[in-house]
Amino acid sequence: MIICRNPSSPLCLPSPVVTTGSFDGVHIGHRAIIERLESIARDIGGTVTLITIYPHPRKVLGLDSEGFYLLSSLEEKERLLEAAGIEVLVELEFTPQFGMLSSDDFVRKIVHGIIGARHVIVGYNHHFGHDRKGDYHSLAAMGRELGFGVSELDKQDMEGEKVSSTTVREALLRGDIATATAYMGHPYLFIGQVDKGVMSVSDPLKLMPPPGYYMTSALNGSTIVEITPQRTILCDMPDGKQSLEIAARI
Repeated sequence: MIICRNPSSPLCLPSPVVTTGSFDGVHIGHRAIIERLESIARDIGGTVTLITIYPHPRKVLGLDSEGFYLLSSLEEKERLLEAAGIEVLVELEFTPQFGMLSSDDFVRKIVHGIIGARHVIVGYNHHFGHDRKGDYHSLAAMGRELGFGVSELDKQDMEGEKVSSTTVREALLRGDIATATAYMGHPYLFIGQVDKGVMSVSDPLKLMPPPGYYMTSALNGSTIVEITPQRTILCDMPDGKQSLEIAARI
C-alpha cells in the first residue's frame, strides 16, 4: 500500500476508484465498501484509493472527548487498511482551516483535482465537508459535472443491528469481544511499545476493553495478557514495538 500524506499536486494514479471516511476500526461495513472499490477497479483497471483525515477532529478542535474513544491509532488503521485491500491511502492532516473546507471545495480540489477520481463510492448516509453538508446527492451532482461516477452502498446489518464503529465500541466497552470481533471481521488490534513486559497505550482516545485478563495472539504465539485500569497491557513480549490481537476475554 502506498501512503500519500497531504499531497498538494495531482497524484496521476491510474483511474482512481475512491472512497472517503475515517474507517475507524475497519469493520465489516468498511470492508463492504472496499470490496465494492475492488470490484469497480478490476473492471476499469483502476486504483483502490481511500482518503482519510488525521488526527481526529476532537483532538484538534478541543471538543469534549469524555466517553469518546477510537478503535484504531493511525498506525493500526494503516495496517488494517492494507490487509483489507486498499492500494493508495491518502492521509490529510485535519486542522481548523481544513475543517472549514466546504464539501464543494473538498470534491473539486481534492477528490477531483488531486486524486483525479474516476469513480467515488460512499457508505450509507455518508456526509462530508464543513458542517457535514456534503452527501451522496450533492456528490452525484458534482460527479455528473466533473466526469466521475458515484455509487452509494446500503447499510450493513448483522442480526438486525446496524454495524458501525459506534456499535463496535459499545461491544468492546462492555467486554463483549466475540460480538466486537464479528462486527469488525478481525480481532481488536493494539500496536505499542513494550518495556519490561508492559505495553503502554499513549493515545488517550484509544479504546481499552474493561480491565481483566484476555487471550491474545501475537508474533510469538498465543498468550494471556492483563489490561489494567492504568491503560497498560501486562504481557510476556520482547521489548520494542509489538502488536497483539485480542481474541477472547477470560
